Amino acid sequence: MSVLIEGINVVIRRSAVEARVPDGVDGLAEAAAEAARCADTHLVRFGFLDGESADRFLEHLDQLGFRIDDGNQFLEAAVVDQVYGLPLPCDWLEFDSAPGEPAFCWLKGEPRGTLVVPENWRFEHSLSRRFGRIAGELDPARYRRVGREGDLEIYEDLETGEQLFLTRADLPEEPHP
Repeated sequence: MSVLIEGINVVIRRSAVEARVPDGVDGLAEAAAEAARCADTHLVRFGFLDGESADRFLEHLDQLGFRIDDGNQFLEAAVVDQVYGLPLPCDWLEFDSAPGEPAFCWLKGEPRGTLVVPENWRFEHSLSRRFGRIAGELDPARYRRVGREGDLEIYEDLETGEQLFLTRADLPEEPHP
């Protein structure tokens, strides 16, 4: 099995949660009520919309005795970004993403299996649908650039009216005059 990766995620080995938290996954969820969570038999995933919330949750994990990283690699918990993946190596976790599809993680050495998502999650209303990478160029007849926030380019889908958020690195170079 694999777990959904959307926004900024903290992925923890389920065995570490069960060893450190008396009420297991449910007990840990109380510390991250705003997070979207899901779990398979090996991993527990908490998804956040901002880095500050993820950082507060990581501090809570540290207080519980979780070993997050050693500065070189993730140990019992990993931070995984929907677009960029793992910022540090992780010898127990695999990450994959493809344009137009949800990103996901699974325990290294296990099959990817079925994607596990939070309760009530639907692709049609998800960050996975509106935020990500593209292959090739955007069709100017369908998408209009409406702004920029940091490394994100914001486009409007002229057919649906929805906004699409793309990382700058994913976009083709603009011609220079």
